Parts: sequence; structure tokens; C-alpha cells
Amino acid sequence: MAVSFGAEAFGGNVSGTVGNGASEQAFDIQLDHLNVGQMPILDDLVGLPMKGTLEGQTDLVLADKKWSKSDGKIGISIVGLKVGDGKAKVLNTIALPEVSAGKVDLSATVTAGRLRIEKVTVK
Repeated sequence: MAVSFGAEAFGGNVSGTVGNGASEQAFDIQLDHLNVGQMPILDDLVGLPMKGTLEGQTDLVLADKKWSKSDGKIGISIVGLKVGDGKAKVLNTIALPEVSAGKVDLSATVTAGRLRIEKVTVK
């Protein structure tokens, strides 16, 4: 059985399909035009405000329905990435001016539950 979904989130869209078979689960998720500045988890992870637009695609299959046996691909791009705002402090000590990273592309594979970053480019 497969369930398709779509939702507006973080100023963009998240859509995909989740399949549930007898011995595996499959995830096909598409991220379109998400505003990274509206994602609290990224602010918490980086510790600084961020700006940019996230696009991405994830295709994963979980054998025996276990993450430890997952295989697939992940691709993410952030266009117009900017970190910092000149006010927020790094480690509560120094304010970082806004830094423009341009476009960041990341591609990764998952094999037997292990994530391997294949390529990261910053333009």
C-alpha cells in the first residue's frame, strides 16, 4: 500500500509517497522552495539565523522496515544561502556578520543504514 501526501510548509511545499509493503517501506519525498529561515531546527543546529531556499529529493527503501537496513539517495540544494545577521552571537561571544554562501548542493547515498556524503559544492 502507498500513501501520497502534500503540504505547504516553511513557505514552500513538501510532497511525496510513503509505501508500506510486507517486508519493506519506501519513502519518496520532494522538498520545493522551503524557506530555511522558517525552519527552527536549522537555527538550533547552526546556532545562527539563516536565509535561503531549500530544494531536495529523498528516495529511501527500508528492508525489513528497519532504518539500519535502509538504502537510497538524498539530494539537497540551498539557493541564496546566508548565515548570520550581524546581531546573533557565535557561542555567545562574537556577532557574526551576514555571510553569503551562494548555492550549496549536497548529494548522499544510504547503504545498509549508513549515510555517505558523496558531494558538497558551494558556488
